[in-house]
Amino acid sequence: MVGLTEQVFDVAVVGGGPAGLTHACYMALGGRKVILFEQAVYPRHQIGESLLPFSWDVFEEIQFADKLKSAGFVEKHGARFYSERSHRGKIFRFANSLNPKYPTIYHVGRDVFDEMLRDHAISLGVQVIQPHAVRSVTKDKDGITIDNTWRAKILVRASGITTAQVMPENYVPNAPEDNATGVYSYFKYTPKTGTILDGDILIDLFYVDDASQVPCWAWAIPISQDIMSVGFVLRTHQFAKIRQEGLSLNEMGQKMLKLLPEVCDIIDNVDEPLDDYRMRFNFQRVAKQIVFDREVLIGDAAGFIDPVFSSGVHIGLNSARLSAMAINEALSDPASFNPEPLEAFQTNYRHLFWSYYRFVKMFYEKNLVEKLFLMTGEVTSETEDKLTYQLANEFTSILSGDIASPNSIIRSLDNARLTINPDVRAVFEGSRTQEIPRPNMSSTPIMAPNAR
Repeated sequence: MVGLTEQVFDVAVVGGGPAGLTHACYMALGGRKVILFEQAVYPRHQIGESLLPFSWDVFEEIQFADKLKSAGFVEKHGARFYSERSHRGKIFRFANSLNPKYPTIYHVGRDVFDEMLRDHAISLGVQVIQPHAVRSVTKDKDGITIDNTWRAKILVRASGITTAQVMPENYVPNAPEDNATGVYSYFKYTPKTGTILDGDILIDLFYVDDASQVPCWAWAIPISQDIMSVGFVLRTHQFAKIRQEGLSLNEMGQKMLKLLPEVCDIIDNVDEPLDDYRMRFNFQRVAKQIVFDREVLIGDAAGFIDPVFSSGVHIGLNSARLSAMAINEALSDPASFNPEPLEAFQTNYRHLFWSYYRFVKMFYEKNLVEKLFLMTGEVTSETEDKLTYQLANEFTSILSGDIASPNSIIRSLDNARLTINPDVRAVFEGSRTQEIPRPNMSSTPIMAPNAR
């Protein structure tokens, strides 16, 4: 192995998902020397297949847009919501958003997408070490040393769900009402219309009993021309009650799917999933702190929200963008490291995350989509009042990843009476002033081995 003195970098990134790779691309384009560690071997399975249109800003800036456009992914023009209770649906077209700058985006198979992004990062000069599970980091006044071999000025942790295992004290425990579990698999499907309708993501609302006012939801996402990602999300206590019937995960998946005729109509054979059902358990989490001494958390390591609005990758990409801007500024003077821009990154990231966090809470607690858009027929400018049509366009803007345009729904989040864990609210409203205790950094594990 090359000697330590020859293994010196500006930035070390741990995690080769969209957030980590995008951050590495930004830094390389900024002239920084970047090393990235990923413990898995590509192509590898990952969930989170539906992108948001305003992620084009990021893809353009890292010079990845043309590669994405030529990859043959299914084009996504909007999202369709349907209620199994009211038997009504509504399509939200991105072209009808407040700022229709980006009317389309793609659904992606993450095994292909992540590998493409990895190859793009390499083409920009990023050194990727893969497979490699980082075991330790040592910090001193001038930077960090990883696994006693690689040296960098700052560490960017994009290690996803494994981060909560390595530093559990940094995450707010979920309130019981926030615990959700997803179960999913993949199916063959045949496009039915030959139009843009075939590319719509379907969010199918359903209820575990007749009295329930809080919706569960299922998704159907065409990640290729003949494969559909299908899954459903329940509150964890609901999931546990069903599992008490003694069903295996596959049996539970098949049972739930047959209760969702709108989803079943899309796929070719509900009895023949292409793989065993998988589960994501209590996936929502909030990091108390994302900036430490020469260390930054981005992507799912910084927080993860219930994915009903497909916001996960979009938030991760923008955390990479914002953190790259801050780190470039922090490293602007070769003779010193300035931590102040990193605090600004933490503030900007939390604005984005907090907006989507409360939006998801409103979806559940206020039953936003059902009560606002699905109690009546199709919302068009001709059939609905002006206010409802305007709200549909504002809702579409949020679905497209645009929270910068003036939007009454976003503004209403500040005054919405939502049941939010006080510890979560404290993180985002600035009342938490004491720094989260960190373990002794003489030899701290960065990524839990074999955790993915």
